[in-house]
Amino acid sequence: MKVSDLLGNRVHRTLLQKVMNKSLEELFLEPQVQLSAEQEAQFQTMLARYASGTPIAYLLGEQAFYGRSFLVNEDVLIPRPETEGLVERALKITADRVLELCTGSGVLAVTLAIEGREVSAVDISSRALEVARQNAKKHGVHVHFMEGDLFSKVQGKYDLIIANPPYIDSKELRKLDVFSQEPTVALDGGERGMEIIARILEEAPKFLTEGGILLLEIGWDQAEEVKEKASGYECVTIERDLFGRDRYVIARYGRKNAG
Repeated sequence: MKVSDLLGNRVHRTLLQKVMNKSLEELFLEPQVQLSAEQEAQFQTMLARYASGTPIAYLLGEQAFYGRSFLVNEDVLIPRPETEGLVERALKITADRVLELCTGSGVLAVTLAIEGREVSAVDISSRALEVARQNAKKHGVHVHFMEGDLFSKVQGKYDLIIANPPYIDSKELRKLDVFSQEPTVALDGGERGMEIIARILEEAPKFLTEGGILLLEIGWDQAEEVKEKASGYECVTIERDLFGRDRYVIARYGRKNAG
């Protein structure tokens, strides 16, 4: 099998780059190169896994997020483009100390640390935290990682609490094959997808500074219920993603900087 045999298909090209450890430009410059038996076997194995539903990001072991490459595997949710909107909003908020809940692969925590924030991050999964630690090391930043259920291990107060929590309805999740390869704990938000969100809204004020901000990603149909449950906050704003869907909650606690 030669490189040229595989360049006509997008998925084939992507897998070939991984197998041969070459850029797409290098592959096009060397179309007559023959794959070794080991490379061909690796390619066929990856292709079979893709055909059975394994996402490309898991096959490659990495995913782009906010202009950087992050390690991912089956223990973490694959970062979505809409989650980059959380970073964009977080960077507009004056916040020295940041806490991320449900950190998963750590893309939010690591990105904010790269941007100069002092970041702590929590996840209930020890295996997800291992991936997050690898990403912090990969990008040369320090993040204080904690294993626990939301705020169970958290101490002190933060200027910003940020999270992309599980927010898919349990019943709906069982119908969605697209998520079948990703960890359920990172997706299952319980009844109406609101169980984790509701807990965060209720518990966050104890860990926010006066005037601190809670920034969440939510499901497109959850905005009204979120606003009801966030009635104790000074100011609650719902913003839309690039597709025009309600996606981000910005809730200020206390009266500092109100208005």
